[in-house]
Amino acid sequence: MTRPAPLDLPRIDGRRIVVTGGAAGMGYFVSERLAGLGARVTIAARNAERAERAVASIRAIQPDAAIGFVRLDLASLASARDAASAIADAGPVDGLVANAGVLPWERAGDTEDGFEAVFGTNQLGHFALAARLWPSFTSDAVLVALGSVTHRGQRLDFADLESREVNRARRYGRSKLAVMTTAVELSRRIRSAGLEQRSVIAHPGYASGALDPVRPGIAGERRSAATLGNAAFRGIIRGWANSKQEGAEIIAAATVVGTDGECWGPEGGALGLKGRPRTEPLAGVVLDPEAGRRLWAASEELTGVEWAVSPRR
Repeated sequence: MTRPAPLDLPRIDGRRIVVTGGAAGMGYFVSERLAGLGARVTIAARNAERAERAVASIRAIQPDAAIGFVRLDLASLASARDAASAIADAGPVDGLVANAGVLPWERAGDTEDGFEAVFGTNQLGHFALAARLWPSFTSDAVLVALGSVTHRGQRLDFADLESREVNRARRYGRSKLAVMTTAVELSRRIRSAGLEQRSVIAHPGYASGALDPVRPGIAGERRSAATLGNAAFRGIIRGWANSKQEGAEIIAAATVVGTDGECWGPEGGALGLKGRPRTEPLAGVVLDPEAGRRLWAASEELTGVEWAVSPRR
């Protein structure tokens, strides 16, 4: 099967974009794509060694790429504070791609601050980072939240906001519902304040590293003959999945040409989980203004970081 070709996106020369989790996986390919469009990319990642490899890989492909990294552990509010300070010290920010996140089976237990790991990382870590960076965003900056189809059918339980009382799959879906509801609430507040920033949601459908091109030290090198490296397996999964590189194309499109309040995802495939980037409608709890207001207030209280979206003076 043929792979969807990248979109002909406009260049964004000189725009400074921060990509969380940009050292590996889909975040790496987002960083690579945006750097190729002329952006000045800052990878925010936990592991400095992996981040250095990612920077070297992108420079090997694009020798003139303007790219660097800062250390960020979203499971630590102190790390989010320090990363935001380091990013802000380097000058104005034109975009934040909140790509990083954890799955329940990848990280058990609690964050450094005692929050359930998935909600604490995916929702609270990004909320604290974005809130602290808000004064550094340019007047037309874009904030891209990474959504997921797993949010469908979920609800926000304000009596158990961290979803400690549900199974792991629902815990992840609820964390992504929180991320997306926050993005919609941010869009609502941006419009209410008469600002020009953009809050956009993007999700990759289902993205598998088994389909990615090889990037030495970064992606595609650990395929086994029996599983990920098997041509038959990849042929089957290709029918209903994107590669992480193709998922990154959706996120890049949302970053570069997305309009405030939009959601971007794949155009189709057998289960609606793969294909070229397109906008798609949102529905359900994610659009509920009361849920958005309550979640915003709860996130401020839990992180101890106020995020005031007010008209510029």
